[in-house]
Amino acid sequence: MNATAHQRCAHPACRCSVPVGDTYCSEHCRQTVDEPAEGPCGCGHAPCEPGNAPGQPPAKP
Repeated sequence: MNATAHQRCAHPACRCSVPVGDTYCSEHCRQTVDEPAEGPCGCGHAPCEPGNAPGQPPAKP
């Protein structure tokens, strides 16, 4: 079995996981890590889309 360990993206508002050794899930998170985090991080990955996070209301169509 070849399991890869993962950790959370270093952007404070991001919910994505990245392989151990990587820091960010996307260039977006790398470039905006120092900006104030209000709401979703905006990386575009599924864990950060509205409605996919625990405790968030479903996305509106």
